[in-house]
Amino acid sequence: GGFDSDASWTKGTGWTISGGTANAAGGAGAGNIYQNASMTQGKAYLVTYSITAYTSGSLYVNLVSCL
Repeated sequence: GGFDSDASWTKGTGWTISGGTANAAGGAGAGNIYQNASMTQGKAYLVTYSITAYTSGSLYVNLVSCL
């Protein structure tokens, strides 16, 4: 899912979704943002992202398989 709305995202402290982007307030204690999405075994998935206005921090993409 994209950032058209924040309905399917769980936002930690300091996160907002607006104008098609996810935005972190930054600073110490900024939380995570994540989405639980259904996946189908045997299908290929593509994760793409663009980072703009980067100051500091890390990005992790975590795909968990529950078979």
